[in-house]
Amino acid sequence: MKAKVSVHDDKQLLFCLSIFFLRCLQEYNMSLVPEQPPGQTATSYLLVEGFTDPTLPQPISEPKSKKRKGDTEIIHMTNPHISVPKLDLKALQSNFLMCVNCWDLISASETVHREFIKIYSHLQLDSWLSLFLIDYALYRAKYDEAITCVQKLTDINVLLVKYIRLASILYIKKNFRACLEPILLALPLMPTNNPGCLSTHLIVGGNQRHLHFLPLTKMAILQYLVKVLLRCIKSYIINVDIMEELTYLWTPQGGQVNLEILPNLGSQRRIGTRGADKGAKVELKQAIKRQVARSNEKLDDLLISFLQSERALIMQAL
Repeated sequence: MKAKVSVHDDKQLLFCLSIFFLRCLQEYNMSLVPEQPPGQTATSYLLVEGFTDPTLPQPISEPKSKKRKGDTEIIHMTNPHISVPKLDLKALQSNFLMCVNCWDLISASETVHREFIKIYSHLQLDSWLSLFLIDYALYRAKYDEAITCVQKLTDINVLLVKYIRLASILYIKKNFRACLEPILLALPLMPTNNPGCLSTHLIVGGNQRHLHFLPLTKMAILQYLVKVLLRCIKSYIINVDIMEELTYLWTPQGGQVNLEILPNLGSQRRIGTRGADKGAKVELKQAIKRQVARSNEKLDDLLISFLQSERALIMQAL
């Protein structure tokens, strides 16, 4: 009798959890593409690994995580802080966490999990669940599992998402050289009909892990990809005043390095002092003027052109 009751309870738990989870999953998927007023382009959001800066105040909404003395590395043991670009997207954050909690309950029982997989396979909800499972793996810091799921994405409509995901995960795994390829593949796929603006809260204070719902607009995507690349290269930059360091490299003590820092400068002559080599100084001033004259060019297009044109040199720096 008890066995029958137990089986009945398991089935009841399975169906209740399945229905509730699917409802939460539907709300989460809908909140990833919020409705827009008529005439405005709808913007999708994608969960990516965000950035932290220990010198900034820690987010008030999050409890302070324990930190060892002298430890500045991001702590992975606690649940990550999740940020959204706008306050009216808080529902996106709560809907995601509700799905996470439901999936934890389903996964806690091997029997329930196995039976749920049968149900969702029968309902043909693979597209619903597959993208969430990537978000879930990212949330739980299961990066190898997340990469495996991302690499299975073959639909042409999600290629941009795929490359952003790969860049995000490879960055947090510190596989910096591998980051560049998905970044370059994502650039030509950025939406041209939705320029958008820079994403706020991409960087938060503290040392806790940080996940961010990134708007899939041209400016926000470019901002994120460039930030990932800069963070990859950051470990190689040890002088905060770059120009001071370059000036030192020009000196005999710095090795008198000849740096080709100006485009279209015909003769790479060393700039002298006290009136010597005036022709080179004039040429230098003209080159600087040409650069200043381009100051009104669109920065996003300039960044894209730089990343695509200087691929080999960037790869050498990683």
